[in-house]
Amino acid sequence: MAWAQADRIPEFVEARRRNFKHLQQGLKNWQDHLILPTIDPRANPSPFGFPITVREGTDRASLIRHLENAQIETRLVFGGNIIRQPGS
Repeated sequence: MAWAQADRIPEFVEARRRNFKHLQQGLKNWQDHLILPTIDPRANPSPFGFPITVREGTDRASLIRHLENAQIETRLVFGGNIIRQPGS
């Protein structure tokens, strides 16, 4: 981040928190199909992304296609020890 942006960090953090809450609220009616992320009430993170897990019986490929067609970027989350993940 350029130093010129450093003064705006609190604004960026608040925007990320606001976006996370907006997505949680907007997707709550889909919880029969999706597992939405939660934040421990003792924490106050600045979420960089919004991980969604599809429930059994929900077509992940169709959801990804729908989101990508709406210009919403997606990527699969890897699991396991991040240190053992290959860098690219």
